[in-house]
Amino acid sequence: MEMELDPPPPSPSPPPSPSPLSPAFTDSRKRTFRANTIDFAAREKEEMRELTRASEVFTWFPDAPTPSSPDPSVSASSTATYWDPLLGQIFLGNSNDVPLAAAAQPDLFDCADNAPQHGLGYDICVQCHDAAPFPTAAHLRAAEDHVQALEGMWAERGAARVRPPPSAGAVIHLPFPASPPATAVSLSALAPFVAFLEGMLRPGRAVRPLKVLIHSSDGYTESSVLALCLLMALRRLTLPEAYLELQVVKRRSFFVYQGDLGVLRKVEARFAKERGVAGVGAGGYPPRSAAVAVPRIEVPYVGGHGRSESEAQSAPALSSSSPSLAMMAPWHARAGVRRPRASTSPALLTFVPSHETWFNDPRFDGSFPSRVLPFLYLGNLNHATNAYMLHALGITHVVSVGECALVPPPNFSGHAHAPADKGCPATPGGKGVGNHGSLWTEEREGRIKVLDIKGVCDDGIDTLAPQLEPICEWIERARAEGGQVLVHCRVGVSRSATVTIAYVMKHLGLPLVDAYLIVRSRRLSVLIQPNMRLLYNLLGWEVKLACERAGDDEEKLKNELARSLNWPYLAREVHLLNEKYLH
Repeated sequence: MEMELDPPPPSPSPPPSPSPLSPAFTDSRKRTFRANTIDFAAREKEEMRELTRASEVFTWFPDAPTPSSPDPSVSASSTATYWDPLLGQIFLGNSNDVPLAAAAQPDLFDCADNAPQHGLGYDICVQCHDAAPFPTAAHLRAAEDHVQALEGMWAERGAARVRPPPSAGAVIHLPFPASPPATAVSLSALAPFVAFLEGMLRPGRAVRPLKVLIHSSDGYTESSVLALCLLMALRRLTLPEAYLELQVVKRRSFFVYQGDLGVLRKVEARFAKERGVAGVGAGGYPPRSAAVAVPRIEVPYVGGHGRSESEAQSAPALSSSSPSLAMMAPWHARAGVRRPRASTSPALLTFVPSHETWFNDPRFDGSFPSRVLPFLYLGNLNHATNAYMLHALGITHVVSVGECALVPPPNFSGHAHAPADKGCPATPGGKGVGNHGSLWTEEREGRIKVLDIKGVCDDGIDTLAPQLEPICEWIERARAEGGQVLVHCRVGVSRSATVTIAYVMKHLGLPLVDAYLIVRSRRLSVLIQPNMRLLYNLLGWEVKLACERAGDDEEKLKNELARSLNWPYLAREVHLLNEKYLH
C-alpha cells in the first residue's frame, strides 16, 4: 500500500546580507581594512623611537667623591620617572626627545614646552650627525655666557626654589660629528668640549648643575661615539668598561661601526695619559697586535634574500643528515652552586685582565649583538665564537641556527679537555692574557649551554617549520632558569632572525607583523631579511599559535586570525620596506 508522504518543509532562507550601503556593512569593511593592512614604514619608525627613547647614562651626585650612580632608581631612568634638579645628568635619546618651542615664549623660565613630567627638562641638547662640526671655542663661550645669564636672571627674581628648566626656546643646542676622524685635530677639539660639559654637570654650581641630552636621528648610531667618549672621560673608564657600562649597567642599546674604533682607542689613550695611567687604559688589557690571530668572519650590515656570498662559505659544521636539536651542554646545576661567571659590572674596577680580551678579539667588529628582549640577543657567528664577550654580557645560552660555533681551539690536541686553571677560576676556560675564549671550551666545561640546529641553509629551500616549537621551548626554559640567550646564524639577518621573531610571537602573544617590526627595529643598523621560505614558515607559525590560544573557541580563533595578513600583502610590504634601504 502506497503511503502519501508530506512534502518536505521549505528550507529556511539565509539571513539577508547587509546592503553595501548599510552601516553594518560599512563598519564590517572598516574593521577588516584596519585588521589586515598596516603602514610598515610608520610602525618601524614608532618601534625605533620607543627603543631609543631618552634615558640616563651618567649622573654626578653631589656627595660622591667621583662621578657615579649609586642609586639604582636613577640608572637608565628618564626625566619623567626620576627628577632631581640638583643632579648633573647626561641622557641619550633620539631627535623626538628634543624640546621644541611652539611659539615665542617671553618668560625664559616657563618650561611648559620643556617640562620634566613630559620626559623633557633639558638645558643643553647636543645633536650628532655626519655633517656636524666640532663645537668651536666661540660656541662654548656663547653657551657659558647664556647659562650665566639665565642664572643671573633667576637670582634677580629672588626665588627660593631651585631654578626650573628653561623654556624650549632658551635651550642651548650644540653640534657634534657622528664619526670624527682619528686625528690629532679631533682629539684637540674633543678635550675642551668634554671640559665644558664637565663644568656644566659638576655639582656646586651657583644655582644647579645642568641636564644634557645627546641625540641623533635614530638614537643609537650617530650618538654612540660621543656617549662612549664621555663615559671614558667622566667615569674614568677604559673603552671596554664604557661599552659594558652603556650596554649592561645602563641597559642602553647602541651601535658602533668598526671604522669608529680607531678614534675611540685614541681618545681612550689620551684620557689614560692625562690620568697618568701607564699603558692603554686602566684595565691593562693587551693591544690588539698582541692578540692571537683568529679568523674573522666578514659580516655585511645589509643582507640579501637567499644565500649571500658571505653566507656561502660556512663555518665548520658538525655532520648531520637532517635538522636536529643537539649539543646540549653536560651541565647539571646544583642548589647553591653558581656557574663560574666573568664580572659584567664595569663599576667593579678589579677586572681580571683577560676579562677584557673580548674587545681585542679580531672577531669583535665594534658592536654587541642586538638585545631584542631583556634576556634575548640576536647576533652573528662572530658574536657566538667570542666567548669572553658572551660572559661579559651575561649570556648563558646560545642557539646556533645552521652555523656551528662549536669549533675546537687551535691548540686542541684531541685529548680530554683539562680543567680550568685553578689560579684563575673566574677566567672562562682558564685562558690567560693574549688568548681568546672558545665557545667549544665553554660548552664542554658547562659554563654556556648550546643548542646546535644543523642542516638549515639560508638558500630559500630549507625550512625551519619543524624546529620552531622545540627551539622556542628551549629558549623559554633558559629564560625560566634566569639565563640570557644569544640566537645567531652566519650574519644574523635571516635564519636566526626567523627564530627570534617566532619566539617573540610566542612569548609576547603578538601577531607576525608586530613581532617582525619589533625584531627589525632592535637589530639596529643591521637589516633583517628572512628569506621568503622562512617568512612563510612564520605565517604558518602564526596560525599554529592562534589555534593554541583559541582552543575550541571558534569565535576567539576568528578574532585571533583577524590580526593576520595574507601572504601576498605581507610579502609585498616587506619588499617595499626593504627596498628603501637597498637602493
